Amino acid sequence: MRTFAVLVALCVLAPACADDDALPIDSSTGSRYSLVEKQGTAQQPELVLKRIRRSGAISYSRNLYDCENRTARQVVSAETLEGLAGKTSTGEMMSVQEGTVAHQLLDYACGR
Repeated sequence: MRTFAVLVALCVLAPACADDDALPIDSSTGSRYSLVEKQGTAQQPELVLKRIRRSGAISYSRNLYDCENRTARQVVSAETLEGLAGKTSTGEMMSVQEGTVAHQLLDYACGR
C-alpha cells in the first residue's frame, strides 16, 4: 500500500503523467490548462478548456476567439463539463492584453 501511495504521489508531480493536451501557458501562476475540445471555424475558433488550480480545484470554460480582430470572450464556465451544457453568454468580445493567459490562449486558438 505504501508503494502505491508513493507511485500516486510521483505521478501527480511527474510531467509524464500530465494531461496529453496540456497547453503551454507560462503566464499563469499556479494553474494548468488543457484542451478538452476545439470547435468553430479557423477565424472564430471556440475552445473548451480544463483548468486545474494550484489548490487542485478543477473548472471548465468555453471561450470564443476572433482571430482577425484579436478579441475573445468567455461563453460559459462551470465546475464540471456537464455544467457547460445549455449555458451561453451574450457578453461582448473584448480586446486581449498581451502577456496574459487570455493572450496565450488566443494565440493557441488562432494557430500562432
